[in-house]
Amino acid sequence: MEKRSASSSPKPKTGTQWPKAGCIAYVGFRRYIGSRYALVPALLQEQEITHVLSIYTNESDLANGKYKKLGEPFKQIFVKFADVDSQGSSDPTPVRDLYLAKCKAFLKEGTTPPNKVLVHCAWGRSRSMTILGMDLVSSGMDLIPPGTNLASPRRQGLSVMDVLLLLLSARLILTPQDSFIDEIKSFEEERDGDMLDSFDLDNLPGAQYRNEKDEKIIEENRKFFNAHKDKIERLKGFIGTPVDKRLYNSHRLD
Repeated sequence: MEKRSASSSPKPKTGTQWPKAGCIAYVGFRRYIGSRYALVPALLQEQEITHVLSIYTNESDLANGKYKKLGEPFKQIFVKFADVDSQGSSDPTPVRDLYLAKCKAFLKEGTTPPNKVLVHCAWGRSRSMTILGMDLVSSGMDLIPPGTNLASPRRQGLSVMDVLLLLLSARLILTPQDSFIDEIKSFEEERDGDMLDSFDLDNLPGAQYRNEKDEKIIEENRKFFNAHKDKIERLKGFIGTPVDKRLYNSHRLD
Protein backbone atom coordinates (compact mmCIF):
# COMPACT_ATOMS: atom_id res chain seq x y z
CA MET A 1 0.00 0.00 0.00
CA GLU A 2 1.28 3.38 -0.95
CA LYS A 3 1.43 5.74 1.99
CA ARG A 4 0.73 9.37 1.36
CA SER A 5 2.06 12.10 3.60
CA ALA A 6 0.57 15.55 4.05
CA SER A 7 3.68 17.14 2.57
CA SER A 8 3.48 15.10 -0.63
CA SER A 9 -0.27 15.49 -1.12
CA PRO A 10 -1.41 17.54 -4.12
CA LYS A 11 -2.57 21.04 -3.27
CA PRO A 12 -6.04 22.35 -4.21
CA LYS A 13 -6.23 24.62 -7.22
CA THR A 14 -7.74 27.41 -5.17
CA GLY A 15 -4.63 27.83 -3.03
CA THR A 16 -6.61 27.22 0.15
CA GLN A 17 -4.53 25.78 2.98
CA TRP A 18 -4.92 22.01 2.73
CA PRO A 19 -6.22 19.98 5.70
CA LYS A 20 -4.45 17.27 7.63
CA ALA A 21 -3.78 13.95 5.91
CA GLY A 22 -6.37 11.30 6.77
CA CYS A 23 -9.18 13.79 7.33
CA ILE A 24 -11.63 12.28 4.83
CA ALA A 25 -12.33 8.99 3.05
CA TYR A 26 -14.88 7.68 0.57
CA VAL A 27 -16.93 4.81 2.00
CA GLY A 28 -19.17 4.15 -1.00
CA PHE A 29 -22.79 4.81 -1.92
CA ARG A 30 -22.17 8.59 -2.22
CA ARG A 31 -21.10 8.69 1.45
CA TYR A 32 -17.86 10.06 2.94
CA ILE A 33 -16.51 9.83 6.48
CA GLY A 34 -14.05 12.19 8.12
CA SER A 35 -12.93 14.46 10.90
CA ARG A 36 -13.54 18.17 11.49
CA TYR A 37 -10.38 18.90 9.52
CA ALA A 38 -12.29 17.97 6.36
CA LEU A 39 -14.36 21.16 6.57
CA VAL A 40 -12.43 22.92 3.84
CA PRO A 41 -14.69 24.18 1.02
CA ALA A 42 -12.07 23.51 -1.69
CA LEU A 43 -11.75 19.87 -0.61
CA LEU A 44 -15.51 19.35 -0.38
CA GLN A 45 -16.12 20.91 -3.78
CA GLU A 46 -13.37 18.83 -5.37
CA GLN A 47 -15.20 15.68 -4.21
CA GLU A 48 -18.56 17.17 -5.27
CA ILE A 49 -19.87 16.92 -1.72
CA THR A 50 -23.10 18.88 -1.32
CA HIS A 51 -24.27 17.93 2.18
CA VAL A 52 -22.37 17.85 5.48
CA LEU A 53 -23.60 16.27 8.71
CA SER A 54 -21.47 17.66 11.54
CA ILE A 55 -21.61 15.65 14.77
CA TYR A 56 -20.52 17.49 17.91
CA THR A 57 -20.26 16.47 21.56
CA ASN A 58 -21.23 19.63 23.44
CA GLU A 59 -22.10 23.25 22.79
CA SER A 60 -18.56 24.44 23.47
CA ASP A 61 -17.49 22.66 20.26
CA LEU A 62 -19.57 25.18 18.34
CA ALA A 63 -18.92 28.21 20.53
CA ASN A 64 -15.13 27.99 20.35
CA GLY A 65 -15.00 27.64 16.58
CA LYS A 66 -13.89 24.01 16.70
CA TYR A 67 -16.45 23.21 13.98
CA LYS A 68 -16.53 25.37 10.87
CA LYS A 69 -19.93 26.57 9.73
CA LEU A 70 -20.13 26.24 5.99
CA GLY A 71 -22.20 28.56 3.86
CA GLU A 72 -23.47 28.20 0.33
CA PRO A 73 -23.34 26.07 -1.74
CA PHE A 74 -23.22 23.45 1.02
CA LYS A 75 -26.16 22.24 3.05
CA GLN A 76 -25.00 21.53 6.61
CA ILE A 77 -26.69 20.41 9.81
CA PHE A 78 -25.24 20.05 13.31
CA VAL A 79 -26.26 17.09 15.45
CA LYS A 80 -25.34 16.70 19.10
CA PHE A 81 -24.14 13.19 19.92
CA ALA A 82 -22.51 13.02 23.36
CA ASP A 83 -20.48 9.88 23.38
CA VAL A 84 -20.15 7.94 26.62
CA ASP A 85 -16.47 8.45 27.37
CA SER A 86 -16.43 12.19 26.74
CA GLN A 87 -19.24 12.76 29.22
CA GLY A 88 -18.25 10.15 31.79
CA SER A 89 -21.84 8.94 31.72
CA SER A 90 -23.06 5.39 32.19
CA ASP A 91 -26.20 6.21 30.19
CA PRO A 92 -25.28 6.22 26.50
CA THR A 93 -26.88 8.60 24.04
CA PRO A 94 -29.96 6.93 22.48
CA VAL A 95 -28.21 6.79 19.13
CA ARG A 96 -31.02 5.01 17.35
CA ASP A 97 -33.49 7.78 18.20
CA LEU A 98 -30.90 10.40 17.28
CA TYR A 99 -30.37 8.83 13.86
CA LEU A 100 -34.06 8.42 13.08
CA ALA A 101 -35.06 11.88 14.28
CA LYS A 102 -32.22 14.04 13.00
CA CYS A 103 -30.04 12.18 10.52
CA LYS A 104 -31.94 9.72 8.33
CA ALA A 105 -33.89 12.20 6.20
CA PHE A 106 -30.84 14.44 5.73
CA LEU A 107 -28.68 11.50 4.66
CA LYS A 108 -31.39 10.33 2.26
CA GLU A 109 -31.39 13.75 0.62
CA GLY A 110 -27.59 13.96 0.73
CA THR A 111 -27.14 10.67 -1.14
CA THR A 112 -29.79 11.25 -3.81
CA PRO A 113 -27.93 11.87 -7.09
CA PRO A 114 -26.22 14.15 -7.86
CA ASN A 115 -25.71 14.85 -4.14
CA LYS A 116 -22.94 13.41 -1.97
CA VAL A 117 -22.68 13.64 1.81
CA LEU A 118 -19.87 13.88 4.35
CA VAL A 119 -20.52 12.63 7.89
CA HIS A 120 -17.88 13.77 10.33
CA CYS A 121 -17.24 14.13 14.04
CA ALA A 122 -14.23 15.62 15.82
CA TRP A 123 -11.75 12.89 14.90
CA GLY A 124 -13.71 10.66 12.52
CA ARG A 125 -13.30 7.56 14.66
CA SER A 126 -16.47 6.58 16.51
CA ARG A 127 -19.55 8.78 16.32
CA SER A 128 -19.40 9.43 12.58
CA MET A 129 -18.96 5.72 11.83
CA THR A 130 -21.90 4.89 14.11
CA ILE A 131 -24.30 7.18 12.26
CA LEU A 132 -23.01 6.02 8.87
CA GLY A 133 -23.22 2.38 9.99
CA MET A 134 -26.85 2.80 11.00
CA ASP A 135 -27.64 4.50 7.72
CA LEU A 136 -25.98 1.83 5.58
CA VAL A 137 -27.71 -1.03 7.41
CA SER A 138 -31.13 0.64 7.60
CA SER A 139 -31.05 1.55 3.88
CA GLY A 140 -31.62 -2.13 3.13
CA MET A 141 -32.01 -3.20 -0.49
CA ASP A 142 -31.80 0.38 -1.75
CA LEU A 143 -28.00 -0.04 -1.79
CA ILE A 144 -27.83 -3.44 -3.47
CA PRO A 145 -27.42 -3.58 -7.27
CA PRO A 146 -30.22 -5.54 -9.01
CA GLY A 147 -29.34 -9.19 -9.53
CA THR A 148 -26.76 -9.29 -6.73
CA ASN A 149 -26.45 -12.71 -5.13
CA LEU A 150 -26.42 -11.96 -1.41
CA ALA A 151 -24.77 -14.31 1.08
CA SER A 152 -28.21 -15.39 2.30
CA PRO A 153 -31.56 -15.25 0.49
CA ARG A 154 -33.08 -13.99 3.73
CA ARG A 155 -30.84 -10.96 3.88
CA GLN A 156 -32.48 -7.66 2.98
CA GLY A 157 -29.40 -5.47 2.65
CA LEU A 158 -25.84 -5.06 3.89
CA SER A 159 -25.08 -6.81 7.16
CA VAL A 160 -23.36 -5.21 10.12
CA MET A 161 -20.19 -7.10 9.21
CA ASP A 162 -20.44 -5.85 5.61
CA VAL A 163 -20.75 -2.29 6.82
CA LEU A 164 -17.90 -2.52 9.33
CA LEU A 165 -15.57 -3.93 6.68
CA LEU A 166 -16.54 -1.20 4.22
CA LEU A 167 -15.91 1.48 6.84
CA LEU A 168 -12.61 -0.07 7.91
CA SER A 169 -11.46 -0.43 4.30
CA ALA A 170 -11.93 3.32 3.95
CA ARG A 171 -10.65 4.37 7.36
CA LEU A 172 -8.50 2.07 9.50
CA ILE A 173 -8.42 4.59 12.35
CA LEU A 174 -11.98 3.77 13.49
CA THR A 175 -12.59 2.91 17.16
CA PRO A 176 -16.30 2.05 17.53
CA GLN A 177 -17.80 1.65 20.97
CA ASP A 178 -19.44 -1.71 21.71
CA SER A 179 -22.72 -0.07 22.76
CA PHE A 180 -22.90 1.78 19.44
CA ILE A 181 -22.25 -1.42 17.47
CA ASP A 182 -25.09 -3.07 19.39
CA GLU A 183 -27.43 -0.30 18.26
CA ILE A 184 -26.37 -0.74 14.62
CA LYS A 185 -27.01 -4.48 15.01
CA SER A 186 -30.57 -3.76 16.14
CA PHE A 187 -31.39 -2.43 12.65
CA GLU A 188 -30.22 -5.67 11.02
CA GLU A 189 -32.08 -7.82 13.54
CA GLU A 190 -35.32 -5.96 12.83
CA ARG A 191 -34.78 -6.08 9.08
CA ASP A 192 -33.75 -9.73 8.65
CA GLY A 193 -35.17 -11.36 11.75
CA ASP A 194 -31.81 -12.32 13.24
CA MET A 195 -28.07 -11.95 12.74
CA LEU A 196 -27.17 -13.91 9.60
CA ASP A 197 -23.43 -13.30 9.87
CA SER A 198 -21.30 -14.96 12.50
CA PHE A 199 -20.28 -11.90 14.46
CA ASP A 200 -17.81 -12.07 17.30
CA LEU A 201 -17.97 -8.72 19.05
CA ASP A 202 -15.11 -9.70 21.34
CA ASN A 203 -12.74 -9.70 18.37
CA LEU A 204 -13.84 -6.33 17.05
CA PRO A 205 -11.25 -3.60 17.57
CA GLY A 206 -12.93 -0.68 19.18
CA ALA A 207 -13.14 1.62 22.13
CA GLN A 208 -10.43 -0.23 24.08
CA TYR A 209 -7.90 1.23 21.64
CA ARG A 210 -9.19 4.80 21.48
CA ASN A 211 -6.48 6.14 23.79
CA GLU A 212 -3.70 4.30 21.97
CA LYS A 213 -1.46 5.87 19.34
CA ASP A 214 -2.76 5.84 15.77
CA GLU A 215 -0.26 3.16 14.78
CA LYS A 216 -1.63 0.74 17.38
CA ILE A 217 -5.24 1.36 16.34
CA ILE A 218 -4.37 0.79 12.68
CA GLU A 219 -2.45 -2.39 13.51
CA GLU A 220 -5.36 -3.91 15.42
CA ASN A 221 -7.97 -2.87 12.85
CA ARG A 222 -5.84 -4.30 10.06
CA LYS A 223 -5.79 -7.68 11.85
CA PHE A 224 -9.59 -7.70 12.03
CA PHE A 225 -9.90 -6.61 8.41
CA ASN A 226 -7.44 -9.21 7.13
CA ALA A 227 -9.25 -11.96 9.04
CA HIS A 228 -12.32 -11.33 6.88
CA LYS A 229 -10.77 -10.81 3.46
CA ASP A 230 -13.06 -13.41 1.94
CA LYS A 231 -15.93 -10.95 2.15
CA ILE A 232 -14.12 -8.02 0.56
CA GLU A 233 -14.38 -8.93 -3.12
CA ARG A 234 -18.16 -9.23 -2.87
CA LEU A 235 -18.37 -5.88 -1.12
CA LYS A 236 -16.22 -4.08 -3.67
CA GLY A 237 -18.90 -4.72 -6.27
CA PHE A 238 -21.44 -2.81 -4.21
CA ILE A 239 -19.54 0.47 -4.08
CA GLY A 240 -19.86 1.30 -7.76
CA THR A 241 -18.12 4.66 -7.79
CA PRO A 242 -14.31 4.33 -8.03
CA VAL A 243 -12.37 5.51 -5.01
CA ASP A 244 -10.78 8.90 -5.68
CA LYS A 245 -7.05 8.37 -5.21
CA ARG A 246 -6.59 12.09 -4.54
CA LEU A 247 -8.24 11.80 -1.14
CA TYR A 248 -5.69 12.60 1.51
CA ASN A 249 -6.18 9.58 3.71
CA SER A 250 -3.12 7.57 4.64
CA HIS A 251 -5.24 4.88 6.29
CA ARG A 252 -6.84 3.28 3.21
CA LEU A 253 -6.56 -0.39 2.30
CA ASP A 254 -6.34 -0.45 -1.50
